[in-house]
Order: sequence, then C-alpha cells, then structure tokens
Amino acid sequence: MSKYTVYGDDAFDRKIDSLLEIVTGRVLDTVGRKNLAALVLGGGYGRGEGGVLLNSNGEMSLYNDFDLFVITNDISRLRQRRIKRALLALSPELSRTAGIDVDFSPAKNISDLKSSEFTMMWQELKRGHIVVYGPENILDQLPAFDLNNMPHEELAKLMLNRATGLLLAGQRLGKSRLDDDDIDFTARNIWKAVMACGDSYLAMHHTYSYSYKRRSELFDAYKDVPEISDFYPWYKASIEFKLKPVMPAGDELPAMLNQARKFFARFYLYVFNVCLGTEGMSFAQIQKAFYQHPPFARNDTIRHMLKNFIINMLEVGPAEFNMDLFFKYPRTRLFIVLPAILFDNEAIRDYILLLPGISISGSGDEILKSYLKLWNRFN
Repeated sequence: MSKYTVYGDDAFDRKIDSLLEIVTGRVLDTVGRKNLAALVLGGGYGRGEGGVLLNSNGEMSLYNDFDLFVITNDISRLRQRRIKRALLALSPELSRTAGIDVDFSPAKNISDLKSSEFTMMWQELKRGHIVVYGPENILDQLPAFDLNNMPHEELAKLMLNRATGLLLAGQRLGKSRLDDDDIDFTARNIWKAVMACGDSYLAMHHTYSYSYKRRSELFDAYKDVPEISDFYPWYKASIEFKLKPVMPAGDELPAMLNQARKFFARFYLYVFNVCLGTEGMSFAQIQKAFYQHPPFARNDTIRHMLKNFIINMLEVGPAEFNMDLFFKYPRTRLFIVLPAILFDNEAIRDYILLLPGISISGSGDEILKSYLKLWNRFN
C-alpha cells in the first residue's frame, strides 16, 4: 500500500521520499535548524491520496503540489516574516527539482498551535499529514475541531477561491492557442471548482470528511436528491481526477468549463444563502446583503475596526475610501465584487467600482487584474 497515494507503488513512494529529503535539507539550510521545529506535509500526498499521473508508456509522475507547513521554535514575528520571504524565494528552485509546485505555509510558532482558530486547511492537516522533519506528534497541540460543524466562513472562502480558479481558467481558454500547460491548468481548476460544490454540500449537511475517497463515498447518499442527481457523476469524476488525473482534449474544455460554471452558480447560491440565513436570494441580493451586513465582518470591537481601517488604507488605498467598507476586512469586498465578474449577467456590475482603480467602463482584463491583486492578498 502506498504511503502517499491511492494508485502509486513502492517505487513511486521512494521517489517522493527522495524528493522530500532534498526539500527538507534545503529548508533547514534556509530556515536554520534552531528555528525549525517541524516540517509537515499536508494536502493530497500528506493524507495518502496524492495524484498519480500516468504518461503514455505507463510511467507514474507526480501531479498535485507538495503542501508543506512550517512550524517554528517560538521565534519573533520579524524573523517569521524573513523566513516567509526566504521560503518564497526557495519555492521555484524546489518546484523545478520536484517537477511540481512546492508551496510553504507562513511559519507558525509551536506555542501558537494550541490557540489556533478553526480553519479547514489546518483541521484537514491535523487529520491527514506526514511529518517530514520534527516530532511525529507535533500536531497533537492543535485543537481538534469538528469538521462536521464547519464555520460557514470557511465554506464561503472555499467557494470564493474556486470561483477565482474558474475566472483564471476562462482567461486561459481565451488564448488563441492552448499548450499543454494551459490544458492542465484549465482542467485542474474546473475539477477543483466541481469538487468544492460537492464538498460544500456535504459540509452544509454535516457529512464532511478530510479524505477525498471518504467524501466520494459519503456523496452517494445524495445521488437521488433532485438538485444533485445531474451533478453527482461530475463530483465523483472530480475526486477521481484528484487521485489519478486524465487530461481532456483541449477542444473539450470550453464545454466542460461552461457546465462547471452552471453547476458552480447553483451551489454558490446555495452556500451563500445558508451563510446569510436566507432562501432563494439571487446573486444581486447576496451582493447587497454582503455590502450592508456582511456576515463574517470582524468589526465588533474598536480594535478590529481600527485594524481593518489601517489594512484598507494600506492595501486598497485612500483614493478608494468607502465609509461602509473601510472598517471591514477587505475580503468582504471580494465577496461583493466576485459575482459581478463571474456571473455578470445576473449580478450588480456597479459593484466592480469597489475594486481599486476601476471605473464602470473598465475592460475585463483591468477588472480581473485589480480583483486578483486583492484576492492574492486576502483570499
């Protein structure tokens, strides 16, 4: 049985072992042994469900990213920021070596683990990971929250991020000629968006699991539900693509993206109506609700309001001052604007004015560029 994958073998595991040994050595050189408490592999490979891509002669290749979590020995915030920059610079080198993206989380002090709030990413890591450096029980200090009672904000962020993936996939398909990288990127983001739809549905029904295979099994209970039946085979296919991807032909992608967008619109409305405690609200109504009374806004204290104001001044800019939003975390702005970009025929386009430097007559490329700049900072 493979340690890192569902479909791999011992030789594939040894290949990953060798790559992780190289990664660990370079991280230790960069971070310093006295600063690094642990390096933990998460994502698909960390939970034993990493992707195995078969080439034309049957040879196995890595497909998913290496998602590595950096835990430090109670160092200062300044040193953590320096480590973050150093690992960001190291990532391209290691990605070339591994043949897949090697990504690092921001450094987290070991003493901060026990006070961590609920995030889907860290809770899934706690349940499915491999410690590649440091004590095996390093994550015992991380609180074990109930994944079946996931905060709605986590699901809203998941949908926001996967919607952005669909935007980027559409941008790639706008090219006059697609290369292999374009096909891979587009297919990957289509299936990620499809998976997010099913994952959010499971979570809203308190039947979520950190395991891809288990989620696929759990979704069987809903295959005859009217709003699920046509989507059901797509969700099952998204899980299989995660475990053993097969690339579609380039000319299949436009139809795939179109259908994925239709499914995503349906589940986006479902998730955000639940988040708002409503039923049947349209994209436009959801935008207005987030503008007037955002459900996740952390502005319940003067301290939060002042912090949000400073962040907005620095990241959005004083020229875009908006009394309603400058005291709210900038992610609120993304929730309001996104439907105007992805579902523009059904949403309020005027909200794109909330993006820095954008006018109502701004081009699609300008709007997407401004949105992505904000999303990259606050996703």
